[in-house]
Amino acid sequence: MRLKSIFAVLILATVLTAPASALVLGLTWGVGQSPVTFNYFGADHTVYAGSLKGYFGGQLGNPLPPNDGTYFGDLFCVDLAHSITIPTEYEVESLPISALANGERLAWLYRNYADVAKNDSGIASALQLALWDIATDGGDGLDGGNFRYMSGASSKTQSSIMITESLGKSAEAIYLRAIGPYGQSVITRPVPEPGTFGLVGLGLTLVGLGFFRKRSYSSVSPTVLVAKDASTPM
Repeated sequence: MRLKSIFAVLILATVLTAPASALVLGLTWGVGQSPVTFNYFGADHTVYAGSLKGYFGGQLGNPLPPNDGTYFGDLFCVDLAHSITIPTEYEVESLPISALANGERLAWLYRNYADVAKNDSGIASALQLALWDIATDGGDGLDGGNFRYMSGASSKTQSSIMITESLGKSAEAIYLRAIGPYGQSVITRPVPEPGTFGLVGLGLTLVGLGFFRKRSYSSVSPTVLVAKDASTPM
């Protein structure tokens, strides 16, 4: 039974990091959405800075999230070339973070601050500013280059600290690049593809069976635990 548990863990590791293509991504508001004004290539823009909530598995059109798809966690924009209206859905392709310029550095910031940002709107908006500066300007700071912070509720000081902290750092994340003329590219933690949810359930079932047989907890149904784990946000 121990071999089955190990096999199940390997299945989960595979599906959580498998690349995807032509996926429908649904987005709705996350944490820290506060107005911020920045100058991008000589023009001033006022947008909302903060996290987004993401869903896979919907269909283009109706209904918009969160009424379809599967919730999988928080995302941050790494694309200032396109604008979107929230809530929205569009097609993306799932790529390794190395496919994004300065991707490993962006991933390090995400992995270190995204969880904190869930409970701190100031951190969320500051993180978004830092990600934009690194993605568009290589992290040259918020006072110069093609992306310059002007004003807003976001924390410029905290963003500057994040930009400096990320120098020379690297981590793994998932890059969801928008397909077509509409949609913004975002980063998030590894997530399963819609088509692999069945394999995830299989893997969790095998783990559950091994655990419950070993512990002899016959009064608890592994199926119930699998359903709970599979629906828990990342």
